[in-house]
Amino acid sequence: MMRERPYYHPQDVSGPTKAESELKLTDAERFLYDVYTRRAKRPDLDAFTHIPVAESKRDRAKEKELMERYKQTGDVRNDAMEALLASEIETADWFEASVFRTTRYDDFLNGVDLVLEWDQGEEHEPLRLAVDVTTATSPEALDGKLAKLKYGSTVKYFESDVALGEDGTQEQMSLSGLPTVILGFEREYLSTLAKEAVEHRTTRKSTDEYGRPVSLPDVRRDAFGDHPMGLVLLEQAKAQLGLQVQTRMNEVVRLMQGVPALDDSTKEALRDYAAAQGDTDAALTTMHRLFPAIKALLASKRLSEKQFNGWIERVQLYHRVREHLAAREKQNDRGSRTARVLSRGSGLHRRLTTFAA
Repeated sequence: MMRERPYYHPQDVSGPTKAESELKLTDAERFLYDVYTRRAKRPDLDAFTHIPVAESKRDRAKEKELMERYKQTGDVRNDAMEALLASEIETADWFEASVFRTTRYDDFLNGVDLVLEWDQGEEHEPLRLAVDVTTATSPEALDGKLAKLKYGSTVKYFESDVALGEDGTQEQMSLSGLPTVILGFEREYLSTLAKEAVEHRTTRKSTDEYGRPVSLPDVRRDAFGDHPMGLVLLEQAKAQLGLQVQTRMNEVVRLMQGVPALDDSTKEALRDYAAAQGDTDAALTTMHRLFPAIKALLASKRLSEKQFNGWIERVQLYHRVREHLAAREKQNDRGSRTARVLSRGSGLHRRLTTFAA
């Protein structure tokens, strides 16, 4: 199912064209768009070899078709925000993760703009988190995006920064059931970010297509290192991962409650877990007391390995994001106060961080 995005409705080509939206950019927004779309280019499907040639050819045709539709109704401000986050999440080290910007195919068809990846050493699989960047504010569009938190996301064309293939090159693969978060700001905030980018303007030496030296406009690599936007995005990810941890744990608890003759310690832990609903940190403190019962569920096949691993993966991601957020808040108290002001003024941020218990 194709994702819904602001100003991009595959069956409705009314409204401003992508070219028309470019004409409405301010000089600062144009500068930001040019710099970051150059920094964070989307990979080409031709670069991937893990998909059969015939299938990849069909996907390229589909991608081209959707790109033509997008040109009719796409807004370059959305592209600018996606490219900015793709670059700065890694450059400014907001999440301490490497960042993969997805192909247009996965953007259009699977609604995933980025994949964050964390190395866990040789003995463990990397942690990965799908990201849908949004500037949407309508309840309908946001509800559709937030529904992905429950089921996870698919990325057909992915190249790892961490895992190596048998030939020693970056491993290419398809991913499914990826934990997912929705990150974003209102479209109007891009103007503020663009002005800040201009304040940190610099040039970068490069070469053109003929190998001749050129100087390209750029933004200093430390421009957004302590920016409150990083804290706000971490808050959004923490809230959404916390929701996923509790939702999946609730499923485990329901299975546990169906087991006859639970021992007293398990019953007490279940009561404490129920009392902690809405507080992910408090709920997780009861988990070690429930693990004997969880192991019994796994042994009896009431709980599948897939269900268990999906929950544990989200717990690991939640811990990583929570700890990184706490560390950045401690290091940057001024930025933390600014982030609180920024988030209080954002209806989109409230929607991405506030969920019913």
